[in-house]
Amino acid sequence: MEHSLLNMVTLVLELGLQLRACFFLLESLVLKLGLPTRGSHGPTTRKTGLSNQAVLVAKAHIESH
Repeated sequence: MEHSLLNMVTLVLELGLQLRACFFLLESLVLKLGLPTRGSHGPTTRKTGLSNQAVLVAKAHIESH
């Protein structure tokens, strides 16, 4: 029982990481297209609310590989 629960938790965490990666890719696409960004805690992208700084860091990381 505990083993299958651990497997399920691991799968959920892996899925979460994959979703985060997808959001970073979407954010870089939003920035590339020059779509408007906004937010209350500094500029953020519309869809996920990630800061533009985080998106630029992710974009630079993606482009460097």
